Amino acid sequence: MHIQIKIGDLSSLGACREALLDSELGKIYGTYEGVTTSLTAGLNNEEVFVAIDTDNSICVGYIWIDLNGVF
Repeated sequence: MHIQIKIGDLSSLGACREALLDSELGKIYGTYEGVTTSLTAGLNNEEVFVAIDTDNSICVGYIWIDLNGVF
């Protein structure tokens, strides 16, 4: 597996949303609509970095850095 880290864009939304909704945090606090809205804003602000498996062209993870937020 070869991993590349890059700034996410809206094409990463589905994979990031799925990962967040499948996490413990997402299961407790997330809704599909809320997660979609928040991640879209983070992606548009170039705050989300995604890890891409270049062998299979799939997103294997992400990190969201919001310097003005709680997390």
